[in-house]
Amino acid sequence: MKQELYPARPALRLHRAIWGWVSAMGPGKSVAILGLNRFHREASLELSPRQLGSVRVVDVHGRLDHAQAKAFEAALAPHLADCSKGGTPLVLDFSRVVYISSVGLRALLLAAKQVKAQQGQIVVAALTPIVTEVFQVSHFNLVLQVFPDVAAAVAHVAPD
Repeated sequence: MKQELYPARPALRLHRAIWGWVSAMGPGKSVAILGLNRFHREASLELSPRQLGSVRVVDVHGRLDHAQAKAFEAALAPHLADCSKGGTPLVLDFSRVVYISSVGLRALLLAAKQVKAQQGQIVVAALTPIVTEVFQVSHFNLVLQVFPDVAAAVAHVAPD
């Protein structure tokens, strides 16, 4: 019997299937995104949107790396579409993000560019110490406004 060289292959097929499913979902849905990290252990990323007054807060939980970046972009897309001038401001709650890679930063950069083109507002709140360090080293805190907690972020972006 031939040994499979890439034991993660079935999980990657599952990841692609879930990514297709996620892209069909709309705002207001909690989405779990499965993937594999570089050590071939199962990891996940979950997005849970909630409304605080006129502001949409998306709780992000897990790792934002190469395995989850495309699905993250797809799950975030409906929220970004609503984030325009006169639309719904968006706060990304990163209090439960345990890791972010350069691919994850790229996904955030694309989101920030889209929202800026739409004249909307997107901010990040409650970074974990590891993610804070990545943001500072990469100067990503100059790309997106970062707030110490969700309450401060909501107070800043909420229309008066």
